[in-house]
Amino acid sequence: ERSNMHNITMAAKHLLVTWEKMLWKFNSVKTRIEELSNLYASFNSEYENIIVSLTQIDVKVTNIKHLQEETDAQTTETKLKCLRDLHNELKYVINLFDAQDELGSSLIELLPDKSVMSEEVQNRIMEYHQLANNIKLTLDSLLDQTNYGHTEKAERDYAVQVDTLSPLSLTAKDAYLYQLRTAIAEAKSNLALLKSSISEINASNFMTSTQTISKASAACESSIELIKHLNALLTSECNCSEEEAMSSSIKQESDKYTLYLSEWHTKQQKLEELSNDDYLTCPLCTNRNWQQIDNDLWRLEQWLSMAEASQRSQHTQPSNDIDTLEDAIQDHREFLLDLDSHKSIIKSLNIVGEHLATHTLDTEKDCKT
Repeated sequence: ERSNMHNITMAAKHLLVTWEKMLWKFNSVKTRIEELSNLYASFNSEYENIIVSLTQIDVKVTNIKHLQEETDAQTTETKLKCLRDLHNELKYVINLFDAQDELGSSLIELLPDKSVMSEEVQNRIMEYHQLANNIKLTLDSLLDQTNYGHTEKAERDYAVQVDTLSPLSLTAKDAYLYQLRTAIAEAKSNLALLKSSISEINASNFMTSTQTISKASAACESSIELIKHLNALLTSECNCSEEEAMSSSIKQESDKYTLYLSEWHTKQQKLEELSNDDYLTCPLCTNRNWQQIDNDLWRLEQWLSMAEASQRSQHTQPSNDIDTLEDAIQDHREFLLDLDSHKSIIKSLNIVGEHLATHTLDTEKDCKT
């Protein structure tokens, strides 16, 4: 009976660890999606501001270009002043390009290669570059048409040379390298947290701190898997050398993770041996007072049998009759409410199960599980 109880508690503990890993991975993906969404929102907002500003300048330039009859009545000096003002406005907007291009580059590096969003970002960058270039060409042409003498040559020299701006071009290799550098930094941070968590655990907080190690270990495992995956992509798809793909750094972080796990298993075994000393004075263990966990297990088994039978009967698709559909919806709602009501049993089993797992005498079997 005690062996069966140990197997049950170890299985539950294993499921909890797996759940913690899945939860951490989900939160990690969620955080990255939120960061990507915020980055895209910032890029899109600034893009709209740039396009609006360039469009306003373009409208003014178009008015000057197509209303020559009205402007001819003005003096050459007035025309030149108007064109200089437009050049200054254009220059001010162009000064925003560097920050926007950098923001777009960061966004593209985080997006999958050749994805719809990545192409959209590149197209928008090209759009405002091209629009600014067209405006500059028109301004230069208008300046040439207004007796722009040699004394005014300097005005054109200081004008922003939009046509010399290099187009944004990012390869898959660049994107993978950026992601790899970010992932390695994240792995180092997670490994430092794991090392710190291991050093802080002692006999007094062992029972309450194992989940902290599980979370930190799951974070490290996910980071190590990611950097190995990116390294494989760089070497296989992008033909990078071992040095370019930072293989030595990846091996170093992977070896650290293996070392920390080994240290934790050794420390865990020693702490469990110390914890077993409490076995002789533990009322739950010495008196075999397992009635509560027996009752909880029986209730859970009975409900699981009922739930499985209920689920099997609901596999068939209900008819299109509205009453039948309403009955099916009500059945599912009641099932979910019943499921939620059994969470307290699971929590109770987790608490008692962790206690029994900590006080088990079969430490070798515990480690294997």
